[in-house]
Amino acid sequence: KDYIFLENNNVYFENSLSSKISTEKFFNLKSSFFAKYYFTGYRQNDFRTEINLSKTINTEANPIYLDFKTQFSYYKPDYFEQNYYSNHYMWENNFDNSERLDATLSINIPKYKLKASVNNNLINNYVYYGTISTPSQYDSNINITTLSIEKNLILNNFHIKNIIYWQKSSNQNIISLPELAAYHSIFLEIDLKTKSYFYFGYEIRYSTSYKAKSFNPSTGHFYQEIIDAPTIGNYPYLNLFFNMKIKRNVLLSFKYEHLNYGMMDTQFPMQINHYPVYGSVFRFAVRWTFKN
Repeated sequence: KDYIFLENNNVYFENSLSSKISTEKFFNLKSSFFAKYYFTGYRQNDFRTEINLSKTINTEANPIYLDFKTQFSYYKPDYFEQNYYSNHYMWENNFDNSERLDATLSINIPKYKLKASVNNNLINNYVYYGTISTPSQYDSNINITTLSIEKNLILNNFHIKNIIYWQKSSNQNIISLPELAAYHSIFLEIDLKTKSYFYFGYEIRYSTSYKAKSFNPSTGHFYQEIIDAPTIGNYPYLNLFFNMKIKRNVLLSFKYEHLNYGMMDTQFPMQINHYPVYGSVFRFAVRWTFKN
């Protein structure tokens, strides 16, 4: 098509104004306010605001850190979500501006090696790639809630790390997420008393089932097959690893990924529709820092 090769002479010269204010005198909170506004160019009239509040309570020996962050964004969809021309796809959209409100509350208790957070995202006029792999705009609100907790333990030379996420999307056909996702790892740390040490252990990643996204190489984007999307997940990935640091400048890394491949009923597990994950893979790496 001749029109594909026509030159686009549009030039967008963007100017923006941003400001950040920080203080520690607001109810004894560390607080900051950030704002950014575009007044020319493609993103004209887009803006973003962000507020961060943090407070340390309890004694210096056993502190507890509380953090709150909220952000509001009003923005145009990406240029190529509005206009795109190729041998396989062409679209000219006139999407409305999107709005997004994010809020996160987190707590960190170092004494107990415990972290937890709750996050909520409210998105209006969300742009996504739908069934026919072209951009569409969802003209209503989507709400995503996430709870996470991380608990670490140290028993002699054994380190145990556990992370659990709970997620909920108000519309799984537009933004599909696993309801639960978890990470677990145990490794042994041995200090050789010669400025060298090594770690040896395993890690497991797991998520519950959810609707898989597909990938279209022609557009370079992931898209959601709303009706016929297969489900993936409900499958653990087990890795073994061995890392060794020799003095300060040599790091050796060995990793056997997806050790449990072929041991379960799921013969070809997938993380993306039509793209099975690798089978068992052994990786080896050396990082050597030279110091003059």
